[in-house]
Formats: sequence, C-alpha cells, structure tokens
Amino acid sequence: MKEVSAPYFRFENYVVDYIHYNYNHQAKLENKPIEVRFSLAVNINVREEEKKSTVTLKCNIFGNAEENNFPFSLEISLTGYFRGSENIEREKFIELTKYNGTAILFPYLRSTVSDITKAANINPLILPVINVVNFIKEQEKKDKENSGFQGE
Repeated sequence: MKEVSAPYFRFENYVVDYIHYNYNHQAKLENKPIEVRFSLAVNINVREEEKKSTVTLKCNIFGNAEENNFPFSLEISLTGYFRGSENIEREKFIELTKYNGTAILFPYLRSTVSDITKAANINPLILPVINVVNFIKEQEKKDKENSGFQGE
C-alpha cells in the first residue's frame, strides 16, 4: 500500500504583541455583575510561497472606561504563527489560517485576559466563547460594507 502525504496545518507558537491595562479609579461599581463589553478584530497574513501564516487577534475590553463607569480598560494583541505542508492547496491554507488559526488562538487570548485581570487584583475576567466561523463571516461582511466598493 502506498503512503499518501496529507496536507497539514500546524500551530507553531504565539506571542503577546502588546497589553495596555488601565484601572479606572473613579468607577462607582455596584455589587452586581457587569456585562462584558469587548470588541475583537482578526487579521490574517498568508505567505503562500513559504507556507507560513499568522493570525493576529486585537481585543479591546471596556473601551472608554471613565466615560462608561467601567472598572478598567484593556487593549491586547496576540499573534499566532502557523505552517502548512508543501502540498497544501492555496485556498485550503487560507481557509485553515482564517478559521482554524483563529479558533486555536482565541483560548490563548481568553487565558491572557484572565491572567492580567487576576494579576491586577480584581476579579478575573473570562471572555465568553465565540463561534469563530460566524464571527469571521460577520467581520468580513462589515469590512465589505465599510470598504465603499460598489460593484457594476
């Protein structure tokens, strides 16, 4: 029986690009849970000839903390590094980077946010899980609408 080399997609590493945490000393918090407000952006970069790609997640939690009476604000960016096999098709590599790369990296973002808030001596914040496929499709739809491109 002949051995077949299947295409693969591998997570190699991730780094925290930046963290900006700011405690809001003026916040007047009640003893009730605060609804987590955050925005998330996903950027991918595929270097097809090298079969390498990156996924960067940028997250902003409790933006405008002072104005909105939030306990803190937090901006964070993580980048994950991925590699594909030589025989992986271009479209498959892009798709795996976009969806699987984001799904692989998001738990690292959640964990880092939780660790930062715990180290700041406040209740650890655990970001909710997301449906990666739906999230990316919504982001792409918004990006397309905001591009101002008008088809023929």
